[in-house]
Amino acid sequence: MGKGGDRQRRRACWQESVRDGRREHYPYQVITSKAEVLDTVGKWAQAEELYRSQLQWARNAGLPGCEAASLNALGWMHHQRGEDDKARELISRALSIYTDLNDVGGLAQAHSQLGGAHFQIGEYPEALGHYRRAQELSKQLGDLQSEAKAMNNIGNILGEQGDDPGALALYQRVLEVSLKSGNVFMEAVVSGNIGASQLSAREYGRALEMFSRQLELGGRLGHKLLMSAAYGSLAGVHLKMGELDRALEYISQRIRMAEETGDIKGQAMAWDYLGNVHYTKGEHGPAESAFLKAVQLGRRANIKFFLCSFLQNLACLYLDTDRPSQAAEANGQALELAGEMGLPEAAFVSRRIAAKILALSDPQAAANALKDLLPQAGDKEREAEVLASLFEVTGDDDSRLAALKLYRELNGKTPTAEYGQTILRLERAKK
Repeated sequence: MGKGGDRQRRRACWQESVRDGRREHYPYQVITSKAEVLDTVGKWAQAEELYRSQLQWARNAGLPGCEAASLNALGWMHHQRGEDDKARELISRALSIYTDLNDVGGLAQAHSQLGGAHFQIGEYPEALGHYRRAQELSKQLGDLQSEAKAMNNIGNILGEQGDDPGALALYQRVLEVSLKSGNVFMEAVVSGNIGASQLSAREYGRALEMFSRQLELGGRLGHKLLMSAAYGSLAGVHLKMGELDRALEYISQRIRMAEETGDIKGQAMAWDYLGNVHYTKGEHGPAESAFLKAVQLGRRANIKFFLCSFLQNLACLYLDTDRPSQAAEANGQALELAGEMGLPEAAFVSRRIAAKILALSDPQAAANALKDLLPQAGDKEREAEVLASLFEVTGDDDSRLAALKLYRELNGKTPTAEYGQTILRLERAKK
């Protein structure tokens, strides 16, 4: 073949390549890969600029598969920033294109991304539907990695709904797949999720181990979002353990990295942790400022699950500083969010706070409300919290002794600063 044929071969190679089983034009692939690297290292503004230029190029070139991939990438970018309304819009457009193309791999990815956008704002049934569909499509393709990703996401929903054993079982399966395949990113993600399950179970040593592993792997990958999440999680464990100075170190890292990347959700969670540190120290002014900042960012990102917790913390602070009307307003908003998301545990916390607020005006009605909550406690910790609140409202020593017994039992299994302080308070209240 002459020189013209060589030029034609070079032209064909330049125009098309294959990635993840899909044909893509080579320039598109190269620039998209660059955008993905920028995304990974937290340079989201630069990554977004490239994704948008890719989207326009794909439209002009009449390449719907590339257009859908760019829409999906842009949607996930907005999701990471906490802008989930825009994320759903863009990813839904990608889903429509993938449906027209009958691109099973693209459909699996888009369903996974849509699940994430719904999950972040507390729309768990919608998120679960997308995650299960992603799992089905991944199985159809024989794509074990994507199936593991779907299992991890389903585990997240189970965890938020209180099924920690179910979540942990899925996470362990995902971890096995990640280790066998050498998928460091997925190992980092699921390590963090296993840590969260252990934190919920108050297995603090194991939680620290898993979050530290996530931080190490995130650092190895240069993945700032993973590192930021790990810093926040480590802060949460040390806060639970009463190691406030250590918690502050991680909170500072979390805020810095979240601000660098534009991670609104991460910023909100870090400010809430900072509020809890100040609150524990009795520094109510700084605590209030931090909680209000968390609420502001939580509203901006529309992260309903976390916003519910932020509002409950703010309500408790208002109650402790003799501002019952403000406490009632913040707690009422939290209870409404818990109802919207169908989260009985969050609703339980708000109802207990509401009873303590009611006690200021009608102690008997508050006592009745707390007694009604006792059968709904579900575990020893929540039962202890209700009994302690009942003692505070009524002065009933039987409630005090029952709460004290439970807290001693809980503290014997997993000692924490919070348990220790509560035990001391109940002991000093002895009649």
